[in-house]
Amino acid sequence: FLEHLGILLATLGLNAFESFPTVTQKPGVTRAQRQRPEFRLSGDGYNATCSLVDGEFVVAKDSIARLTEAPSLSPSSRATRAELIAAGVLVKTGAGYRFTQDYPFASASSSAQVIVGANVNGRTAWKGPDGTPFSEWQEMQLRKEE
Repeated sequence: FLEHLGILLATLGLNAFESFPTVTQKPGVTRAQRQRPEFRLSGDGYNATCSLVDGEFVVAKDSIARLTEAPSLSPSSRATRAELIAAGVLVKTGAGYRFTQDYPFASASSSAQVIVGANVNGRTAWKGPDGTPFSEWQEMQLRKEE
C-alpha cells in the first residue's frame, strides 16, 4: 500500500517518501574539479551559487533562498521547498532560507524556482562569472563539441 501511495504521490510532485540526495565528494577529486562550471543567481532576498556536477545543478551550501513565495509558484516547486525545509536542508535565517548542505537539482529551472520562490526560467536566470546566462554557456559547449 505504501509503495503504491509513494508512486501516486510522486506523480503528483509530492515526494514525501523519497530520501533526499546529498552530494558526496569522490576520493581523489578536489572541490574545484567537481564544481565546474559555476553559476550565480541573485536578487531581492536571494543569493545562490550553483555548479554543474554530473548533469545536476548543485546549489552550494550557504546559498540563500528567498523567504516569500509568489502566488504563481508551481505546486511542485512549492512542495520541494516545503520538503527541503522539513528535512533541514533549508533553514530560516534573518536573510532568507540558508542551504545547510550542497543540494542537487535535476534542472536549472527547478533549482532557480526553489531559490527565487517564483516561476523563473533557470536557463536564463543562472549566470556565469562573466554574466553569460546558462543557456548561452550550454550552446557554446555544444558548438565546441561539433
